[in-house]
Amino acid sequence: AVVVMLGTNDLKARFAVGPYEIAAGVGRLLSIVATAGVGPDGGRPKVLVVCPPPILPKAPGFPDWYEIFSGGADKSQGLAKRYAEVATEFGAAFLDAGGIIRSSTFDGIHLDASEHGTLGAGVAAAIHQLV
Repeated sequence: AVVVMLGTNDLKARFAVGPYEIAAGVGRLLSIVATAGVGPDGGRPKVLVVCPPPILPKAPGFPDWYEIFSGGADKSQGLAKRYAEVATEFGAAFLDAGGIIRSSTFDGIHLDASEHGTLGAGVAAAIHQLV
């Protein structure tokens, strides 16, 4: 199986894109995976799309994130819906990481150590359902 989880950095203000465009980028990658011939017998692999958890609007550990990701917290709230649509379009499984983990209150972007284990277990369970 192929797991795709990305998009948080796309929320940076300098890229000026919203959830629809970010999900469209995931769709481009899914299109590449679908035609890469890397699945069983050179076919299409099973794919899991994981939407990162929403980022926090402001966090004390790294206040500069707030400026770099200005508007990103609001945009991140709309990612799961768009990612689910793209996953469905490409016949991929979908996991909303925001349903099982939260971004760190330290910097609002990354994951605390405990969340990595929870996310890993969630991804493993989703992959187990695929195969």
